[in-house]
Amino acid sequence: MAKKFDVVAKVQVDGQDKARWVNCGAVFEKEGRLSLKLESLPVGPGWNGWLSLFEPKDRDQAAPKKQEVPKPGPPKVEDFDDAIPFVWAFATTITGLIAAAVYADDVWRLVA
Repeated sequence: MAKKFDVVAKVQVDGQDKARWVNCGAVFEKEGRLSLKLESLPVGPGWNGWLSLFEPKDRDQAAPKKQEVPKPGPPKVEDFDDAIPFVWAFATTITGLIAAAVYADDVWRLVA
């Protein structure tokens, strides 16, 4: 059974200028006959009821995949060369907030 066509529907989404193309299934050929395999159908006012057939794209010719950009981690202490130490106070408890305030007060006394 050889895949002959991709079955797609053009769907207009409210508030957007461009339409979306939704893959709905495929057409196969076996022994000279065509068979339609539907996986899904769009519903709603954005679809006009028409399905389109396109020759299937080779996987090599498909749109290139986006390269993943590594997410930056938290900054390291070595990255800061300031004379004033940076206070890392991610306190969620009252005790943590008090400790951060005391530490900051000590830092200001050293600087002043």
